[in-house]
Amino acid sequence: MRKHQKGVRPPPRSLLRSFSNKSGFIRHQPRRSGAGFTLIELLVVITVLGVLATIVLVAVNPGTQLARARDAGRRSSLAQIRRALEAYMAVNGSYPNPAPNVPATDWTCCGSTWLQDLINSGDIKVAPKDPRDNDPNAEYHYYYKAGASSGSDYCLFYALEAAPTTTDPLYVGNWNNSNKYFVGPDGTRNGYECTH
Repeated sequence: MRKHQKGVRPPPRSLLRSFSNKSGFIRHQPRRSGAGFTLIELLVVITVLGVLATIVLVAVNPGTQLARARDAGRRSSLAQIRRALEAYMAVNGSYPNPAPNVPATDWTCCGSTWLQDLINSGDIKVAPKDPRDNDPNAEYHYYYKAGASSGSDYCLFYALEAAPTTTDPLYVGNWNNSNKYFVGPDGTRNGYECTH
């Protein structure tokens, strides 16, 4: 048996047994760190994050934001249609007829002749379509009527989803679950033939 130096006490046998393996080598057990999270702490953090996420969703309101984005697309399409109508008028001397066998002062929409005339003339490349054109519960289309049989005027009728402002001169009311607007060459709903 190996002798120990004087003044140096050997470690207790019980400690050697708990830290040694079968081959006689001493191994160090990893010490537990106190840096981990308890289950309660994790639950509190998850709850707080959930509350914050709910507050952000309510404040941002993605449904309203999507409706505003669709409305911006509608206004852009209407501006494109109006530019095409004015270009058509400059070349042809009149605005297009709404549709065959339809009085000029009747409303027509969607794939009617007036849009096809604008495409055929090159004033517009593709017929604009409302983002919710297929919604059966609301009138989300672009309607058109010529102001007179001579084609000297026109009116566009469209719908927006966002709540209107009372000062908007183009707003005419809400029916069939959408806010309706009229616009004509003078830019107001009180213009010629821009009355419902």
